[in-house]
Parts: sequence; structure tokens; C-alpha cells
Amino acid sequence: MYGEEEFLIQEALETFKSFAVQPEAKDFNFEILNGDETSAKKIVEIAETLPVFSERRLLIVKRSDALATNQQETLLPYLAEPCATTCLVLIAEKMDQRKKFFQTLKTRAELIPCQPLKEPQIPEWIKQKARHLNLAITEEAVGYLADCIGPDLMLLANELTKLSLSVDQGRSAQIQDLRAVIGPQQTPSVFDLTH
Repeated sequence: MYGEEEFLIQEALETFKSFAVQPEAKDFNFEILNGDETSAKKIVEIAETLPVFSERRLLIVKRSDALATNQQETLLPYLAEPCATTCLVLIAEKMDQRKKFFQTLKTRAELIPCQPLKEPQIPEWIKQKARHLNLAITEEAVGYLADCIGPDLMLLANELTKLSLSVDQGRSAQIQDLRAVIGPQQTPSVFDLTH
């Protein structure tokens, strides 16, 4: 995974955790390392360890872009022949696509971009998150929420969760429901100016 949108990274990590490791075996088969505090040798050592009481092991390496170039190159043989029982997740804020390490990842791994959303993408993300929460929401309320909160996905998700708990099942969330949940706005929205 690569990018600067921490909320998308955390959501993806939760998905990996839920699918890759059974909760009862998590203590034995789940590890998080930081690229600026570890070595390629340690990453490979853990990745090649067989899982205990589980089908898979999950190894997450945060800040993999902080590994020194020689350490990244030390990982190349492992990336060419990874352990079938290990799910290795490398997280980088930025990918230097000129480096052999990242070129190898492009051919040997699934790259998941986690970039901040652009303004036109926010309403669709809100609708998708609302569906995930089983929340019906009007187009006007989607626009209002996008306008009030902006691209902060963590805050948007929190407000949608609060909204889903306050709106009766079977009823679509309206702008007035959002106003009750969000509280006073910091800046006037286009909806306040037109309504």
C-alpha cells in the first residue's frame, strides 16, 4: 500500500487482519514492523516463519520506504519467491518508482493506492460509506456533508457513523439530521447561502 491517506490505509489493514489471521491465533501470527527500525533480514526471517495454529501469518511493514536501498534490495529474492503462508503488507508513503525494489513490487505484488481523495470524489465516497453503514442519505445531505467536512475521511466516517445511529431505519438522512449531528459549522456552506 502506498499513499498519504491514513484513513484508507487503516481501513485496508483492518480488512487484511480480519481475513488473514484468525483472532484466536493473532498473538502468534501477526506482527508489525517499522521500516526505519528494522532490517530486511528480520523481515524475511519473520515472513518465512510458519504460522502457528493458523493457515496464514500476517506481517505488516510500515514505512517500508524508509528501508535503506541496500535493505530493500536484500528483500528482492524473498519477493521473487515469497512464503505461501505469509501475507506480507508493505506500507509506504511515497514510492520511488525508479528503484528496483518498487519496480519489483509492481510486477510481483498487488499495489493499493491510498491517496487523499480529490474534491469531486468525496460525495461518492460518502455514499459508499453510508451504504456500508446501511444508512440512506439524500443527495442534498451528501453535498452538505462534503461541503462541511471536506476531504477529512476520518471525520467524515465519524459523522456518518453518528448519523447512522441517530436516524431511524428506513428513513433517509436529511440536511437537518446532519446539522443536529455535526453541530455549528466553522465556515458557512453553499447550502446555507442558498437555503
